[in-house]
Amino acid sequence: MNRKRKILSSVFILFLVIVILCTIAVGYTIKIGWLPVRVFSSAEEGEIKIACVGDSITYGAGVYDWLENAYPVVLNNLLGRDYVVNNYGYSGRTALYDGDMPYIKDKVYQKSLDFLPDIVVIMFGTNDSKPINWKGKDAFKKDYAGLIDSYLALPSSPEIYILAPPPAFAFNGIIKFTINGSLIDGEIHQAVLELAQEKGLRFIDMHAVFEGKEEYFPDGIHPNKEGAKIFAYTVYEAIMNMQ
Repeated sequence: MNRKRKILSSVFILFLVIVILCTIAVGYTIKIGWLPVRVFSSAEEGEIKIACVGDSITYGAGVYDWLENAYPVVLNNLLGRDYVVNNYGYSGRTALYDGDMPYIKDKVYQKSLDFLPDIVVIMFGTNDSKPINWKGKDAFKKDYAGLIDSYLALPSSPEIYILAPPPAFAFNGIIKFTINGSLIDGEIHQAVLELAQEKGLRFIDMHAVFEGKEEYFPDGIHPNKEGAKIFAYTVYEAIMNMQ
């Protein structure tokens, strides 16, 4: 009988340990911003709807207290009650249709369209620069243009703000995730600028904003809480200047 009680007691203790460890792990994951939790808000009549579209940088990967400090959340706080900002960023995604993880093939893309935004803030290029994805500037522009056109065709006729991605900084001497910093600095930056000019989009140069400021990118790619705040303020100022 004692042996049976000891076994049951050990199993119970093991179960409690597992539960505690899982709780800590989930809490930690939420704090650093990797858990794919999504909360999309609906808008009331008269509120201006903004869709932030992009990859993990938009999503807020690596941002401490992601649910409070990802740049779309901070942007919504800056803009105030008359705006509803939804975060449709998705880690690892590309503008390229035949990339390893194309944005257009994800449900979150369709959700961003269904939102019928008045403003779309869009940024791709970081993951497109990976060797497995990159097919040249012309292919990138073509697919990115198609993605933008899907928003321009919406009945809400949204204003589009297209962002040049920030630089990719070296982390411990290397650039992580096989991302090509030279492509981001050169052909991708130029392609985004050309798209803005050719389609009459609002251009925000996050590359210039963060050039030489690697202190805001702890892993070399994703901005931290302070970097996300700079993202938000930069977009906020661009939107306010157009009002």
